[in-house]
Amino acid sequence: MSFVHEIHKELSDFSPVKEEIMVRLYQNSTTTHITGFLIALLLAGALIKTSLPAPRVYFWLAIMGATYIGRFTLTYWYAKKKSPSLLWLNRYRLSSIITGFAWGASAILLFQPGDLTNQSIILFALTGICAGGAISYSSDYSVLIGFLLPVLFSMFIQLMIEGSRASVIMAIMIMLFLFFIVIHARRANKNFITNIELAKTALIREYREKAYRRIMEMIANSNPIDMIFNEIILSLEKQDLKMRGSILLLDTEGKSLNCASAPSFPAAYIKKIGNLKVGPNIGSCGAAAFTGKRRVTNDTLTDPNWVNFKQLAVEFNLRSCWSEPIKDSTGKVLGTFAIYYDVPTTPVEKDFQIIAQNASLAGIAIELARNSKEQRLASLFYQNTNESMMIADSRNIIVGVNPAFTVNTGYESHEVIGKSPDFLKSKHHKKSFYSEMQKKLNNTGKWQGEVWNSRKNGEVYAQWIRVNTIYDKNRNVINRVSLATDITEKKEAEDLIWKHANYDELTGLPNRRMFNDRFQQEIKKTKRAKLPLALLFIDLDEFKEVNDALGHAGGDLLLAETAARLTSCIRESDTVSQFNSLARLGGDEFTVILSELKDIDCVERITQTILEKISEPYQVNDEV
Repeated sequence: MSFVHEIHKELSDFSPVKEEIMVRLYQNSTTTHITGFLIALLLAGALIKTSLPAPRVYFWLAIMGATYIGRFTLTYWYAKKKSPSLLWLNRYRLSSIITGFAWGASAILLFQPGDLTNQSIILFALTGICAGGAISYSSDYSVLIGFLLPVLFSMFIQLMIEGSRASVIMAIMIMLFLFFIVIHARRANKNFITNIELAKTALIREYREKAYRRIMEMIANSNPIDMIFNEIILSLEKQDLKMRGSILLLDTEGKSLNCASAPSFPAAYIKKIGNLKVGPNIGSCGAAAFTGKRRVTNDTLTDPNWVNFKQLAVEFNLRSCWSEPIKDSTGKVLGTFAIYYDVPTTPVEKDFQIIAQNASLAGIAIELARNSKEQRLASLFYQNTNESMMIADSRNIIVGVNPAFTVNTGYESHEVIGKSPDFLKSKHHKKSFYSEMQKKLNNTGKWQGEVWNSRKNGEVYAQWIRVNTIYDKNRNVINRVSLATDITEKKEAEDLIWKHANYDELTGLPNRRMFNDRFQQEIKKTKRAKLPLALLFIDLDEFKEVNDALGHAGGDLLLAETAARLTSCIRESDTVSQFNSLARLGGDEFTVILSELKDIDCVERITQTILEKISEPYQVNDEV
């Protein structure tokens, strides 16, 4: 890809993350401006002492002064803006590139042929400016190129015009310097963007969790319902500045919707959507409230449900709308939670999760506002948590479970109430595990850890369980409350990652990494047992010819069969019984570890068995 295409791609690919990088870079560049202008003053002061005519120096210094004053003014003007526009950012980019041309002009206006002192001063100054530019603009690849090219290219031209052998060599060095800076700046750019993306994702996740806790606290503290609604919407809008939200509530008859909260919309919009009728073909919110199902409108100007609302969509710039029904714990529709964008937008799975969570929060707030404090807490905990909850009495008999318990275990509440939780146990843990758990509960009243339990269908699954104890005033146990989170998928993912890291996918044998670990362990065992150890290294002769004749698929079949034969040789041996003593290092290379050998002669016997087994004919597809 040429530099021109690369720069064009950089300018057109302006993601929110990259926009954030540009804002950070350019809003905090005052030091760069001051330093650049001071270097220009020092360069002018040095050159005025050479044979260079003074008016030319002053003319160039005026150009530099105007350039830096313009950039400083632009930065100061927009520094206070929380979200500078893309137009401003591109203006600033352009001003940075113009600064590069201003510095490049020094090589044309101030370069004195034959004056070695003059040339040295200019070269040192411009090289330093380029190095500083590489540091300052490495996160904006296109600006870096635009800044460096005029500076270095102008020096290159002047040195080539000079024509001496030394100047030509220096010109070549300058171009190599440019290439070196660009390559390393590109790497720094990628790393910087990756780090920013990771940091931003982490910050959004942290902000989302804090917002969730803050809203739940507002609900628990019985804050006004309109305040809670505004907090839900504003918290969501802060995560995506292009998003706007609204909450509409059904009237007592369930036939129309009215706006309960839309903090980012003007009063005129709230007035126009008042008393919105509910029906299967009425906008997004009317349809969602009527059907009780999510309604996604990617483009309001083409969606048939919005035929009667096109003027409203155009007037308030509503090009897409996703509406989620707000329900109470019984499934009754209370209203709708809607998200709007000013451009046609298609949601992804993450968007559905976010809108569903916020609609659930709104439902909790509405329901708790309508119930007593005790009813609110019970409904909040029982109906809206994804964690399995089980309450046992002082005799460890189950007295209550929540709906999530039924979903996760398969047992209905009437099947478990009155029983001991022992029926959930699997054979994964020893009796000592449960004894230690009970001991800690008796001593501290608390316990948490990983437990493998069994569902009603017999499936064994992993949970992270937290148990707390409720006491009376005399410290007698009243209840034990356990909260359990299903972590089976997480455990399976961890096991899969470990297997991929340590085992060869083709043969199922340990890979080079596992082999190294096992080999070190066997060496230690051998030293302790004071018995010899043998290491066999095996590769297949003429394996390349098999790949060439049968293709890589045929070669893979041959390697898999070879691994199976080696495994059978080791298992049949009376000396080595561990499968991990065989490994595939890569390609057609295998190793066998024979440890703690009481009879060294068995090495020759096993080796001969392996050679005989491997040399037997192979059937690969239709070829032998």
